[in-house]
Amino acid sequence: GVVRYLNLLSEGGVHMYLLRLPPNTPKGIFHQAFWWLLFVSIVFVLLAMAVLGGIGFLQPQMESLIAVIAVLSGTLPFSLLSGIPMALAERSLEYRKVALVEILSQIAYYSIGIATALRGWGVWAFVSAYWTSQLISFSGYYFIVRFRPRWHWQWRDIRHLTTESLKLGFAAWIYELRLLAPSVILLPLTSETVVGYYGLAQRLINALSFARDAIARLSVPLYVRVRENAIKLLDVVRLSSLAQLIGLVGLYLPLALTGGYWLPFIFGEKWNIHAVLLAFAILA
Repeated sequence: GVVRYLNLLSEGGVHMYLLRLPPNTPKGIFHQAFWWLLFVSIVFVLLAMAVLGGIGFLQPQMESLIAVIAVLSGTLPFSLLSGIPMALAERSLEYRKVALVEILSQIAYYSIGIATALRGWGVWAFVSAYWTSQLISFSGYYFIVRFRPRWHWQWRDIRHLTTESLKLGFAAWIYELRLLAPSVILLPLTSETVVGYYGLAQRLINALSFARDAIARLSVPLYVRVRENAIKLLDVVRLSSLAQLIGLVGLYLPLALTGGYWLPFIFGEKWNIHAVLLAFAILA
């Protein structure tokens, strides 16, 4: 959660800004976005390491958590730079290719994570899985789009890019403060057990939100294409809302109603599945 929020802060809404650009936008702005995000990601990694070092000096008991966050922070450049070819693919509505990359990334994530967890790696099983998935996403998007960044650095373009993208990023920073809930609120005030139940419920939500997220992302370039036609724009907004609602009801509701019968067979009796499903229902 901490690393994902750090990712949001450094990305600053650039991906959404690129998605909303008109169809005839020159490619130069995408090259500019690449070099800007590369610069920002390196700065944020260095800042994160400095802050974590200070926290580690003041709070030695947090050494393990700091080590995990520090290693995960190294994925920041790959995560941010993946957004450039991803935006290009989504603007072209090449969602079959996008889905292929994301499926391969998820398969690698779970296969590496489960294999290393069974070998007793503990939290480092997750770290290795996360690194693998980020590298596959990064290489996969650049492969399918054939995007090759060319040097482009214009302060005028950077000012416009940052000004417009931060308007979008600010809303995401507020909405995604929930990512910090386990580490900043639950862990200090409750216990590791409560954080575990919250984490499992949130993980189930993330796993089932693929349809909603895909529809939401697909909607943005469609809005751009029909924004000059008020009637079509209204139709797209209505259809997008309806499709996302169907995605939520079709996936979240069945789990909330039936999960108590079959989830214990997957996770084992050590979990209080009713508590997990209660957290799941509230978060969903």
